[in-house]
Amino acid sequence: MHVGKGSQDDFNDAKIWLEPDIAVARRGRSLRRHELKRALQIIEENYEYLLEQWYEYKGKGKQK
Repeated sequence: MHVGKGSQDDFNDAKIWLEPDIAVARRGRSLRRHELKRALQIIEENYEYLLEQWYEYKGKGKQK
C-alpha cells in the first residue's frame, strides 16, 4: 500500500508491504520519520481490515 500526505503521489509516497509481514518497501519522501512510524502503527492496528479490503479490491476474497 502507498502512504503519504497531501495529494496522491505514488512516486513520493512510502510503500508498505502487508504480506507476508508489514514492512517498509520504500520510505518515500512525503513523510517524516515520526509520521511514517505513526502510519505503521495505524496499519498494524487495522491490519485485518486493510488486508480484507485489499483482497476485496483485487477480487480475491479473504485469504488465510
